[in-house]
Amino acid sequence: RAAASFAAAATAYGLLRDVDAGDVVIHLGAEGAVGQCVAQICGARGAKALGLVSGDVLDPGDAVDVLKNLGAVAAAPARFARDPACRALVADLREAAPSDTATLLVDCERIDVAAVNEVLRAAARGAGAGRAAMASADARDVRDAKLLRTCAALCGAEATVHAHGAAPEQLLVGGARAFHLDQFLDGASGEMAAVVAAVAKADATVFSEAHSDATLPHALHGLDGTVAKHAYRQPVWLADAP
Repeated sequence: RAAASFAAAATAYGLLRDVDAGDVVIHLGAEGAVGQCVAQICGARGAKALGLVSGDVLDPGDAVDVLKNLGAVAAAPARFARDPACRALVADLREAAPSDTATLLVDCERIDVAAVNEVLRAAARGAGAGRAAMASADARDVRDAKLLRTCAALCGAEATVHAHGAAPEQLLVGGARAFHLDQFLDGASGEMAAVVAAVAKADATVFSEAHSDATLPHALHGLDGTVAKHAYRQPVWLADAP
């Protein structure tokens, strides 16, 4: 658990390495361990994090409350991104930020990246092709494609987009850059000590979802038995500053 939480915290640190006080960060799929660490790091730096919770988590309202308590200036179910109130909120945050653009983080664990990309490719070919693709695609993939385009638009044309989690190198939205923790750490030999120190000394909490015998098999990822998504209910790791 501690190793998994360290990986989540180090991933959040890497995703936010260029984010400073006042900067705006929108995280789609923010209910996971990485998202919880992002909220805490943004809060500590004075950056403005908006956490958007995936629509298929067990209790999105609970996740929203946790993200707010951890340091996000705002959190909501992902569908809020399409609400005019969200556009107004992000516009206000960006207006007060040092830069008018924002950073978009996308957790790909709950997204069928290949299927969503098919919808995005079709939409890029024109309205007719987009409608045809949406009519034949799974409703969840259409929802996710629309959310991605909406969030990218909220962040501005010059936004930085980082995708992490499953198959992030394939995501076709806003010039998304894939983030892999191992590659980040391999290329950060000069700042490795800083990464380790920042994560080890952080007063950070990660919560994990409680599962029953019925739901646990669906939460397992691969053959190593690791839980694919961390979420909000039980605290599993707390690194106190020495």
